[in-house]
Amino acid sequence: MKPALFFAVVFGLIWLLTPMANAADSDPLPTELHADLNGDGRPERITWFKFAETDDEGDFFQVRVLDDDGQLLWESPRVIDTENPLAFGNWHFGFSLPEIAADIDGDGAVELVTPAPQSDVSPTYFRVLRWQNGQFVPARSGILLEFPRGSGHFPWALADQGQGIWISSFQARQPDGSLRVEVFEYLGGASVRKGVANVDLEDGGFQVRSWPKPLAVLSDMPSPEASDPPLDGGVVIYRARLGPSDHFNSAGARLETVAQILRQDRANYYRGMGDEDDGPDPAFQTLEERETMDARRPIPVGSAQAAWREAILYGNPLVEVEVTDLELRVRIVAP
Repeated sequence: MKPALFFAVVFGLIWLLTPMANAADSDPLPTELHADLNGDGRPERITWFKFAETDDEGDFFQVRVLDDDGQLLWESPRVIDTENPLAFGNWHFGFSLPEIAADIDGDGAVELVTPAPQSDVSPTYFRVLRWQNGQFVPARSGILLEFPRGSGHFPWALADQGQGIWISSFQARQPDGSLRVEVFEYLGGASVRKGVANVDLEDGGFQVRSWPKPLAVLSDMPSPEASDPPLDGGVVIYRARLGPSDHFNSAGARLETVAQILRQDRANYYRGMGDEDDGPDPAFQTLEERETMDARRPIPVGSAQAAWREAILYGNPLVEVEVTDLELRVRIVAP
């Protein structure tokens, strides 16, 4: 998977970049898809439902394919493993549910396209499953980053890249055969643009045909409202609920130190995935600011070190964090 790629922008930018967040101001996420999988002229129904929920990862879904009579043709395995290519879910660190079912590579077979969970701002990593011999099987994965810059060409790539223009989601197949996709641009600094393009299939990727919604700077980002301004001497105090999603990184791996959990809490909060009791802070709104957390030593306040560490690593306490130049002074307010 790709590394987390961040930048200094105002509060709420990451929330705007996630498909879940954008569902209200663009096309809603599908609850099922339809596609003619076997070429008989009658579309099959592709649907999914939750079959499991875990405290560590979140909700797991099973995908099913039904014919036009409602008969089951195929179903994905019920795996509780976020690394499995046939795992689908709405997890604490992101969601991975089908976006589109269409022939996206010109081979005559239908592909099911699913985004992999992403952390902060980075090109969307897609998983592509192909309908083959009566089942969906893994076909490819990768990002779709414009190359060369300004060409309108989006080839499949596996390279880790954090800047440029990329296809962030697949929305629909158009009557003319093109695909409508959402596109994001990040070239550094605080400017991010978003648009919608119609793209045609080309060898190894896609080519822009038209721009129904040209790239435009995001202007509706919410502003941070840090209720606790820095105190005299540069001290900041904020409250945070260290919930289940704060205990895992963007790849779904459990975090092993108090410092990592504190940093993940702030990353989740500033991309719109915070817990109910989380509060704002004026110190860690951007990646650059959160990176300074690594140089600060977390220390317990009002608790013995062992019990304090146990409560944070294996519980979901409400904490109050006092930020100084050298320390993160953490007091457990409630379990």
